Amino acid sequence: MPADALLDTNVLVYTYATGEPEKRGRALATLDRLVVDGRGKVSTQVLGELFRVITQRLRPPRTPAEAAEDVVALARAWPTLSVTPLVVLEAVRGARDHGLS
Repeated sequence: MPADALLDTNVLVYTYATGEPEKRGRALATLDRLVVDGRGKVSTQVLGELFRVITQRLRPPRTPAEAAEDVVALARAWPTLSVTPLVVLEAVRGARDHGLS
């Protein structure tokens, strides 16, 4: 059985990247697969990072109101994991023991 996948901020940001159609297409296809498989999850950290990036670095930027709606929609659509010390320690273990980034 395939493992669950924690969405990365960059994958979500690329769904807004209209100036990079290849990356946008790959990001949307990845999200579609995760929806179909029911395996995607998002963290509270990623939601916060997404808000910052799409309001400050994306060109053209989303307004804070638009970005807030986006974050709310994602939090409702995907199981959301809180980043706790235990989660960070488990990520460190994965990097150390399995070469994950």
